[in-house]
Amino acid sequence: MSTIDAERLDKKILNREPDCCAPLGELKRSSDKTIFYQLPLPSDGLPVPYPESFTDCPFSTDSSQSMEFEASHWSEIVRYLTDTPILTTKELISAIKACNSTYKKRNFNVLRQLMENNLTDEDKDYFFEETLPKIIELVIQLPKLIRQPIPILKQKVNHSLYFSQQQIASLIANAFFCTFKDKKRTSSSKLLDINLIRLYVEQERFNVHHKILKLRCILNYFRRVTRNLPKGIVSFERRFLQPDEIPKWNKSNKNLTKIVVKSDKLIEKKGKGLLQVNSTYQLIGADFMNSDTRSQMIRSFLAYPELLMLRLFTELMLNNESLLIVGVEKFNRRSLRKGYYSNCVDKTQTDEWGRRYIKLLALDAKYFAWDKISNQYKKSYIDRELNKAYSGFIDRSESDPKHRCAIATGKWGCFNKRGDPQLKSLIQLLAASQAERDLMFCSLKDIKLADELKEMKKILIEKGLNVSQLYKILCQFDESLETEYPEKGLLFPYLTQQLSTFNANN
Repeated sequence: MSTIDAERLDKKILNREPDCCAPLGELKRSSDKTIFYQLPLPSDGLPVPYPESFTDCPFSTDSSQSMEFEASHWSEIVRYLTDTPILTTKELISAIKACNSTYKKRNFNVLRQLMENNLTDEDKDYFFEETLPKIIELVIQLPKLIRQPIPILKQKVNHSLYFSQQQIASLIANAFFCTFKDKKRTSSSKLLDINLIRLYVEQERFNVHHKILKLRCILNYFRRVTRNLPKGIVSFERRFLQPDEIPKWNKSNKNLTKIVVKSDKLIEKKGKGLLQVNSTYQLIGADFMNSDTRSQMIRSFLAYPELLMLRLFTELMLNNESLLIVGVEKFNRRSLRKGYYSNCVDKTQTDEWGRRYIKLLALDAKYFAWDKISNQYKKSYIDRELNKAYSGFIDRSESDPKHRCAIATGKWGCFNKRGDPQLKSLIQLLAASQAERDLMFCSLKDIKLADELKEMKKILIEKGLNVSQLYKILCQFDESLETEYPEKGLLFPYLTQQLSTFNANN
């Protein structure tokens, strides 16, 4: 079968947005939705900030807010950025230090190296003459664009934030100049710092090249939004699974849903119109400011710089929580050459609420130390991963399953978290089945795993297992382990043996 024919078949097999979508209905403000623009959206032009009257909310220091400014210092920032044009790297660094005096002694070597050695003269001139003045405009527009407090997406609270892309650009521009105060954001905090300072400075154990790559993606984002401000909407939804929503996995009679296995493509390439799982840390985006570029969430941050917002208002996630982001625009595309990103023009359609049909789901998998790898097969840890995945997969609108897009996922928690890909694939299948969604599993060119999962899929279909039946067999696997340090790849052979005599009707 050709690649084109296979893709056409996938579209028939799996629900994809917008084709599968039901009408969203009217978006309304509520106790669990904070909307930062006026409704309804204008038929043309940029969304209008809400409320209409100007307030000084961004300068409040209420602990329930994610932004913290001092009004007197804000006037100094505005004066410093507007008094004299910034035309050199040295002047740019001085301006950032003036915006946040706590960074006066930092070295800024990475930012300096980017500007002096990694940009062409043409790109550098365009940045200082065209892009930077408009970034400064976005910085000082913040109190006019954000006219109400930004709530923190707190633990154990279901809440959604809706921003215009213009508002997001202003907030990220402030992060670029490090204007946010970070007194409450310490190493032990439940919140991260959105300021880009850690990308600007050189640290001995971090690879400067990777930080420069990240800054180049952010500069391309600014080049694009300052040329033509986007008019779309992005929503950020914290999803907390209430105790009464946690399934009784050993009693669920729901049938296993379809699973499509891919070995040749990345999730972001095959997952268009699907709910795309992004493996992350409990503090979402915690790894973005270091030199790593390998994790899926970092790659998403590079492609979709608007995800930087997560560092501003998202508390550390608990075991039964996830974060759903809808509508972000793709500004950068990963090229075939390793570690290289190029400009991307995102032509994705938008829904009735102004959001692109792009859904990213941030899920943190459990970490297992090298001498604790066998713990992942214990019932308590299987339950943890099931509830974590289900918190993101569940559809609270209770729409007909035919209107629910499928899930695109892969080796969630299987690299630096040391998860077993065989186990994780079936855990995600169980959670998707409970949520009545189909699943696409991308093995990231692991052909052996793809073949094994396809074979396991055939057996599961043949035996007609439901959720509780597969769950119970998974939980029994731990008892069969003969060593504290089991080799990965033993689960599927065990299941094959157990299912050889299994009768779903008994």
